[in-house]
Amino acid sequence: MWNKTLIKNFSALTLVQIANYAIPLLLIPYISRIIGISNYGKLEYARTFVFYFTVLINYGFDYTATREISINRTDKDKLEKIISEVYSTKVILFTISSILFFLFIYFDSSLNELSNILWLTYAINIGFVLFPLWIFQGLEKISSIAIINFIIKFAVLSLTFLLLKHKDDYWIYNFLQSISQISIGIVSLLIVRYYYKMSFGNVKFSGILSRFKSGFSVFASMILVNIFASYSFIILKGVSSETDIGIYATAFKLAITIQTIIILPFSQAFFPHMALKAENNILDFKNYIKKISRLLSVVMLIICLLSILFAEPIISLIFGDDYLIAVPTFRILAFLPIFSALTNLYSYQGLLNLKKDKLFLYIHIFATLIVVLLSHILVPKYGLIGASYLRIFSEILLMITSFVFYKIHIKKASYAS
Repeated sequence: MWNKTLIKNFSALTLVQIANYAIPLLLIPYISRIIGISNYGKLEYARTFVFYFTVLINYGFDYTATREISINRTDKDKLEKIISEVYSTKVILFTISSILFFLFIYFDSSLNELSNILWLTYAINIGFVLFPLWIFQGLEKISSIAIINFIIKFAVLSLTFLLLKHKDDYWIYNFLQSISQISIGIVSLLIVRYYYKMSFGNVKFSGILSRFKSGFSVFASMILVNIFASYSFIILKGVSSETDIGIYATAFKLAITIQTIIILPFSQAFFPHMALKAENNILDFKNYIKKISRLLSVVMLIICLLSILFAEPIISLIFGDDYLIAVPTFRILAFLPIFSALTNLYSYQGLLNLKKDKLFLYIHIFATLIVVLLSHILVPKYGLIGASYLRIFSEILLMITSFVFYKIHIKKASYAS
């Protein structure tokens, strides 16, 4: 079930996510005591809002381009064509995103009040334009960038201790994360160009148009995933106090960090591996999914129970005693990683590698409509507790729907083979 390349890439991707999420989390005990819970809520709100534009810029290439590179990894000319087209498309998307971002801030007075922190947070997208994670994933060469990523982010984010000294300095935290992502983007691009000797050639408009068309279903799904995951938080901001926003941001930060450090490396390492299996041996692919589902269920359940059991000391250690009011909310959201892991398995690893991109989109449209509707009903009425339980319910809904359609289509694929 596990080969050396898979284990190596999983370990490397775990290191990447530790750099992306665990290192910033280690800084929280310091910054949370200085900036306070309300300013911390502003930081997380800015990150949540900016992430919508990050999704637009990435356009699902971490899946669609990864899948294509994995299948064509031995054809250098084809790889260079894919890389050139994807980069050109991302530059266009960044331009569109920046214009939209400006218009939102200019015409929305509530966003205009936070314009400085929003723009400093938005700068991280320059790094996402440059950082070709999809290349390293597709080639299964993650280890070549993981250590460099870790060192750069550790070094840049460590500057927080030197620069963030007062409550009003809270913006420095997000700004330094932007700087670290830009730095790793530049370095990784140089590695692709000079170490792997990949050239960036001329791109035809038809090639860019093809990228927009082929990636649309996954991109639209990524937008919906972001709405799906954060919509109740956005509604909560309009109906609750800054303290409630800070409580939800604190609890969600912990839950999503646990989820991301474990699930994202698994997802990114397995995706190109599973893409090849789905292409070459559907029965082997089916058996892999089955075995992984059992392992994930056990591992994530243990993590969930430990999170609930040790919620108080975890929050006290990371955020400080003033944040213990977030414990009940965290205990609710602690169930999120187990359902998210199985959702990822059946939808991303399963349906996308079966090339059911449109079905993947339809499932997310359905789930998002339900979440948006229930958010307007439950969050204004039940506030923080309503937003928390709704987030868990929505992930369960997505997991069950993905599982049902995966079973239908894997059965069809098995018969066809």
